[in-house]
Amino acid sequence: MEFKNRVKIVYFDLDNTLWDFHKNEYLTLQEIYDDHIKYIDKYYRPCEFINAFDEYNERLWEDYRQGKIKKEVLRAIRFKNTLEAMGIYKDDISGQLDEEFVTRTSMKPYLVDNAKEILDYLYGKYKMGIITNGFKDGQHRKLDSSNIRKYFDYVFVSDEVGAIKPSKEIFEYALTSSGFLNDEAVFIGDDYKVDIIGANNAGINGIWFNRLDETINDKIDCIEIKNLLDIKNIL
Repeated sequence: MEFKNRVKIVYFDLDNTLWDFHKNEYLTLQEIYDDHIKYIDKYYRPCEFINAFDEYNERLWEDYRQGKIKKEVLRAIRFKNTLEAMGIYKDDISGQLDEEFVTRTSMKPYLVDNAKEILDYLYGKYKMGIITNGFKDGQHRKLDSSNIRKYFDYVFVSDEVGAIKPSKEIFEYALTSSGFLNDEAVFIGDDYKVDIIGANNAGINGIWFNRLDETINDKIDCIEIKNLLDIKNIL
């Protein structure tokens, strides 16, 4: 039986696979800079603030994925570290900036190119689900603000499940909760190490949305696409 006919459920990653995290984050950080940072120290340009945050945020997220820190630590220090790297010592506003970041970002509506079209194409043909890392309030708001929740029968957020990609546990939890076998599922994600390796560890076929045209040496066997519309040729 060919691959297409075996699939009964299609799981998607959320950030940067469907919901355009890079764009929505950039817009939010620009707002935070305009509302707060430029009044503290006008020496730094917005891009320096944004680049500093991205560096510390990604570093802390990697520690979080590996279980080295808790989410409370990540959220407590990512803006603190960013500001201190810029020579700004304002611990009293770090928490406020983090709250604003999570709320403002998750309320942004922008999707990755062709996300809506591919969801329309798959809707009704398969059951669909989300398996995403992140904090529950923010991830659920993203689905609502971008008006795509209606497409999904299941939503699994690492913060709620208690397991984080690339661990196989979050994928296995999704399968058990959805009532499907691993060979009846496919998972589509943009992060090779987090999404595709994780799905593979759980015995789920992965479709790597390689939107940044990355090169991976010794890549596991998986389908690779550069545009979400390429899914029409697969499912």
